Amino acid sequence: MSYRAAAEAAYLLACDEDAELAKLGVRLLSDLADKSCYLAMLCMVYLHDTGGHDERDIALARLWAARAKALHPMLTDADDLCDAGNVCSTYAYWFETTEHDALSFWQRAASLGSGFALWQICETNRVDKGSPDWVEKLALAAALGNTEAMVEFSEQDGVQGTEQELIWLRAAAALGNLRAKEILEY
Repeated sequence: MSYRAAAEAAYLLACDEDAELAKLGVRLLSDLADKSCYLAMLCMVYLHDTGGHDERDIALARLWAARAKALHPMLTDADDLCDAGNVCSTYAYWFETTEHDALSFWQRAASLGSGFALWQICETNRVDKGSPDWVEKLALAAALGNTEAMVEFSEQDGVQGTEQELIWLRAAAALGNLRAKEILEY
């Protein structure tokens, strides 16, 4: 199991209703974060910011945010780069970042083949919606398995109203996208 997979499992434990399991999850996350697991650091920021099963500890949340941000120049994993983009966009106040920083991380992740990152780039560039470049990125994000992109792509001119629209919607629904399921049921 990779550090990232271990951090995902530990986070699930940290969010468990059972206080003992939650403490174990936080301890495991802390250990992984000490080993420079980026996702574990982000989980520690979130848990200390919200309080989880303990009291909120803003000082610890800031500490973990600073440690995670220090890793930003060294990130090379597409999932970590996507996460960095997300926190730069959503938690800019913790990481002292901008939307431009988020876009930069998503572009690096997209260059590594991340469908999620391409989708985020499309979402950030909604003003370009419908342009050939935007549609090309959207199509690639869908082909790389991003279900939100699959649904959006199914609604594009040249796809909507064709058999391809249903194929993309069925694919997104099969992968768990609720919007696609609702559209197909309607």
